[in-house]
This record gives sequence, structure tokens and C-alpha cells, in this order.
Amino acid sequence: MAFECQKGTGVSKKLVDCVEISCEEQVEFSQFNSEQKTKTTAILDLTSKKGIVTSANSKHLLANDVLPNFRLSITDLPPALISEIFNSLDPKELGIVSCVSASLHRVASDHHVWKKFYCERWGLPTVPTPLGSGYSDEKSWKDLFVEREFRSRTFMGRYSMDVLGSRSKSTEFRLWEHEGPITSLALDLTRMYSGSWDMTVRVWDRFSLKCLKVLRHSDWVWGLVPHDTTVASTSGSDVYVWDSGSGTLMTVIHNAHVGNTYSLARSHTGNFLFTGGEDGAIHMFEISSHCAETSFFQVATWIPHSGPVHSLAFEFPWLVSASSDGKLSLIDVRKLLRTNRSASGTHVSRAKHADRNSVEPPQRMLHGHGSNLFSVDIGSETPLEEKVSNATALYILGDSSVDCRDNSLFYPLLHRNLSLYPCNGSDSNLLPHLLAEKMGLQNIPPFYSQNGSIEELFLGLNFGSAEATIMNPSRRSYQSLNQQLRQVFETLQLLQLQFGEYGAERFVRSSAVYLSLGKDDYIDLFLRNSSGVRLKFSSQEFARILVNQMVHVIRNLYNANFRKIICVGILPLGCAPRTVWEWRNASAGEDDGGGCVKEINEMVLEYNGMLDDQIVELNSKLPDVQIVFCDVYQGIMKILANPRLYGFEDRSSACCGIGLYGAMIGCLSPEMACNQASTYVWWDLYNPTPAVYSLLADSAWSGRPFYGMCRPTTIQELLAT
Repeated sequence: MAFECQKGTGVSKKLVDCVEISCEEQVEFSQFNSEQKTKTTAILDLTSKKGIVTSANSKHLLANDVLPNFRLSITDLPPALISEIFNSLDPKELGIVSCVSASLHRVASDHHVWKKFYCERWGLPTVPTPLGSGYSDEKSWKDLFVEREFRSRTFMGRYSMDVLGSRSKSTEFRLWEHEGPITSLALDLTRMYSGSWDMTVRVWDRFSLKCLKVLRHSDWVWGLVPHDTTVASTSGSDVYVWDSGSGTLMTVIHNAHVGNTYSLARSHTGNFLFTGGEDGAIHMFEISSHCAETSFFQVATWIPHSGPVHSLAFEFPWLVSASSDGKLSLIDVRKLLRTNRSASGTHVSRAKHADRNSVEPPQRMLHGHGSNLFSVDIGSETPLEEKVSNATALYILGDSSVDCRDNSLFYPLLHRNLSLYPCNGSDSNLLPHLLAEKMGLQNIPPFYSQNGSIEELFLGLNFGSAEATIMNPSRRSYQSLNQQLRQVFETLQLLQLQFGEYGAERFVRSSAVYLSLGKDDYIDLFLRNSSGVRLKFSSQEFARILVNQMVHVIRNLYNANFRKIICVGILPLGCAPRTVWEWRNASAGEDDGGGCVKEINEMVLEYNGMLDDQIVELNSKLPDVQIVFCDVYQGIMKILANPRLYGFEDRSSACCGIGLYGAMIGCLSPEMACNQASTYVWWDLYNPTPAVYSLLADSAWSGRPFYGMCRPTTIQELLAT
């Protein structure tokens, strides 16, 4: 906000340098008529938040005082007019004007009326300059003004954030955009977020360092927390939820707290939002989206603090808060996360200050004084040694190749690529579940079905979710690999809390982790081009991005003490019924002679080959680790090359589906399925039948019938070490 120098002709008794600054306020002067040489009328039109104030005053000039091709300065206006203008502004606007305009900043030092007005308005002390101090009266007044007002009241100016990037060497970037102090920062895989007291949240591209979106609020921004394609922010007492891609405001929680809302945290799915405020309360909201409408429900409220809540952090199942009262609060929210609040909850537009005597979930207080906090033991006294000796668990991360529809508490129940019948609870015939049976592990529970018992973790957990992707998903209702990785870390923290660091490390080292992703990245992001990926990247570049992210996750799992890692490649998507049907209808794609789309299979082979090479390199570089790559592509291609040899009659059509190849409409109900699924290679649009998975499981476990499908060793040999 600043006065802008106009490009025109005017008159002035005193020349003041122009500084070109974009602004809303403008000073306009009528052009002087040198022929009349009588008078000039100065008209000042000043727009502020409170309205438009217009004043006019005539000033007579002598002919010899006329300087053509220049304009009037604000210092040429009568003191009464200046006071009238300034009185229409509040202190914050006055500070903004002086801070961002160099010319008006000089006026504040030069003109006695302006200086006197500031002293009267804000009560600045008129301290005489000591003799011999070396400071002029102008400088001492400016020092007082800057110290007291610019710093403690307006907080406005030009502010930047520093970004450190490192590839071959450290590089520092400084991004100048905000006009107020930056109060909050966050980042995800592709974006950075910054919130400021200039009442904006700015969304930045991490690679180009360009500002993509400016999300404008009605008050100072205190905090923000992103999740996938959304970002939640606090402004005054309100909480905003934005679509960070389009900049669309999805919903607003008005007056979430009595006073400012200072802190935010979100669950790993993004559906639950925790807020902490000036009133010492903590609220829990559920955010739900139906079609184009986003709504929120108040789930719970706690008041564990007597002072403002300045910080919140969430790691399942613990919510931790910090307050200026010198305390930390630790709250267990697992029961609330597993309750379908949106079905029975009440939509609220205002979060009321809760009763301190209301029923609250279990919480533990960590008392302290100032910054010296005393710790408490939140673990069990049961020793780990008796429980985890010779223990083996399987932790599964993946897409619809591992998810049995029961790991979708926060996600749609029906997914386009999800097979219903093979994913039938405990009767699942997917590859990781068949391998778990061979390991002697029955019914590995989904992550969201936990009931809070630590014993559930001994078998392992399935973090997989239908249509999960390695990259950020194209829809908010789907998970990404990074979300599942965060859930793994949350589980490991529970083990550490229960058994201690050493015991948890032993347990993890004796367990195995299974990764199977990438199929839905190609289906949704690349083949369907749902987010324009195909326009940005070639197939080789896309494969490299996916493989690099997989390698990054494998390294994170290694750093978390996993030493037995199973990584599964992508099946031949070019032979799936839906792919063949779509490409045949479009008259595109070259047939490889076996009824498959050659171009699609070449893309998959490109990804599988890169991933295989990277795993070989990781095995050679990382000490004390065994990473096995299972090439299901080669196994299924052997079946398709000679289906009768393995007991299959139909290698092209889906058993459960409608239309040509059973691929026009997917498997909406088990009643749609064929009578003899064991004679089909494909179950639905993209997934094999249980009979195919059974052959793949045998080959992965023992190397027969498809020798070398898993390398450098079989799963059985991996787990025996």
C-alpha cells in the first residue's frame, strides 16, 4: 500500500523524487494552465479501507514560482488538509504508507506537520538530541519511530524466506513476495507454502521457485498445514481449507476459537483437522467432501491448557500440544479416528468454547516450567524380550494389488480398478496375502481396522489402498506412497513407545516389508492423462520419476531398520482387458502378436528394468540389507504365451465384466462373474484371477514354476536368513 507517483504535468514549489511503487492510493493534480498564471486546484482522492475521502483546496502561486512539467508534492498542501487526510486513516494504514513508500518516508522526516501528527496519534516521545551525540534530530526521531511503530505495531514491509537447495553443493535462494512477517512454512513433494501477517498464504513451486497461487484471508495468518492437494490455514479466529492447485476456497470454519487460532495439525489422511487457539482449547474437526461440496463436523474438544495453544503435532494415535502455560498435552485419539463421525455428527459453523468438565478421551499432561519440561514414561512396563524373540511380521504397502477394500475408512468404498471378489476379507487371494499364509501369518489386518491393541502389530499391517499411486494422486480421495510411508513410521513409533528403541529395532529387523505400486500411476496419471502428465514427460522420464521415488522410500525403510524388503514390479498392463479394449477402439497401438498393446508393455518394461537395476545397486551399497525384486510381468507373460500349459482357457477377456473383452464395465458385483474363474487369466479390468496369483505366489516363494521371477533370491530364502 503506497502513494503512487503519477506520470503527468503539475506544479511544485519543492521538488520531491518520484518512486514508482504499485498501490491503490493515488494523488492526482489538475494540470496547470501557464497562460492563465492565476491558480491551481489540488484535488486529492484517497481510498482507504474505511471509504473514500476527497478534499480540495486552492493555492495561489506567483508566476515566477511556476515550474512546468513537474507536479505538486504532498508537503505543499496546507497542514490542516494533511491532518484531515491523516485523520481518515487508522494507525496501521499510516504505518503501511510510510513503510512501503520511500518518498513518503522522507516526508515523515522532513515535514513537521506529519511528524507532529505521528507524535500526537501514537504518543511518540519528543526526546531532544544530546549535544555531541552525533545524531541529528531527524535521525533520532526516525529511530524512535522505527523501533516503536514499524516493529511493534505495523509489522509491514518487504519480507522474504530463504530456501536452501542442495544437489552437488549448497545453494541459497531468497524469495521476496510477502509484505508482512512470515509466520508459518510447510512443504510437500512439489510445493512450498508460506503464511504471513500480510493476510496471505503463498503457494510456491519447489523446482522453479515461482509463486503459483496467492490465497487471501481476512486477517493475519498464524499457521498452515498442507495435505496432498489441499492446505488448511488459520486467519484470526477462522480456519480455511483451500484447494492449493486451483486456489479455490473449499470451506471456512468461522470463529473456531475465542480469540486467534494459532496452531493446526492434520491426520495422515487429511480428513481430520486439529486446531489450537488463544482460549487454551483444542478442537478436532472432520472434513468431508461430497461431489463439489466440502463440509466439516466438530468431533471433540479438549481444554488441557490455561494459556494459548501455540503448537500442535499429530502422529497416530497421539496428538501433542504445547502452550505458553509451560505444559505439553498428550492426547490419545485413536477411538475418535475410527468412529464415523460424519454419519452421526452435527454440522457446525461455530466451535463453541467447551466445558472443562466434559468427557474427553485419555490424555497425559507433561508439566514443566518455562522451557524446562519434565518427561513422563508413556510406555508399557512389559519387557519386549519375551514377545519378539524369533518374531516375523509382514508390512504391506501398495495399490489395488494389495488392498482388499477393507482398508478404506476414509476413502470411497468402490474404486474403478478394485476387484471385489478376490478382495473378500479373510478369503483374499491377492499375492501378499498368499505369501503371508506361506510365512505362517494369518489375516494381516488393514491399518485402519486396528482396535488399539499392540498385539495386532506382531503379525504386521496392510497399509495398501486401492488406486494408491507413487506420485501425488490425481484425486483427493486416493492415497499416495508417501502417506503410507508416514503410517509405517507412526506404527514404528507405537512399537518404540511400547518396547523401547532397542526392542523395537530388533522386531523391525526380523520383519519384512512388501511394496507393490506403480500400476495405478500408469493407469490414471499416464495412460488416462488425468493430470496432464503425458504432456510434460516422456515415458522414460515418467519411469525415472517413479523409480527415484521408490528408491527414496526404500532408503527410508532401510533407515527405519527394515532389512528384508520385497519390491514387486508392474504386471503387463498392455495385455489387460481394459487397455486392449480402449486402444482397439481408438485404433491406436501396435499389437505385439499376442493380443497385447506393445507400446504400453514397453512402458512397463522400462519402469521394471530401471527399478531392477536400482535394487541391484542398493543391495551393493547398503550394508546388511536384502532387497528382492519380483518380476510379475515375466511370470504373467509366460502364462499368456502358453495358457493351456497352466490350465487357462481364456487369456484375453475378463471373468467379471460386461462388453467386448469384459472391459466396457468393470466388476460391479460378484454375480457378474463367470462360472469358472480358474480358467481365466484376467479377473476384471486390470487384475489377474486368484489362479494366476496362486502361481505367482508359488514362484515368488520357492522359484517354481517361474524360476528367477524373484531375484536375487526367493522369498523363502530371504526370510530364512
